[in-house]
Amino acid sequence: MSAGFCPTQMFSVVTLATGTPGHTWQWVAQGKSHLAKEGMFYAARTLAGAAIDIVMDSELQDRIKADFDARMNGQKYVCPILPEIGPRIPAKGK
Repeated sequence: MSAGFCPTQMFSVVTLATGTPGHTWQWVAQGKSHLAKEGMFYAARTLAGAAIDIVMDSELQDRIKADFDARMNGQKYVCPILPEIGPRIPAKGK
């Protein structure tokens, strides 16, 4: 099963200075900067706005469902986790 069977979306926002190498102390240090926070807030507003648009527009919901069904091409999602496997929840008081 490929990743194409799960409806997702991805976008990028600026949270660091251009040219900052990934997984470095420079990257981490910029994570608390004003630029990083503004980028994260922009991403949050974008996601929230998209969710509101979808929830409020039944025609858009229908178009999204039709697009998903077309991309699935009759295939159904099969969860790769066996039904007998579940979360380990400890007994109360232990």
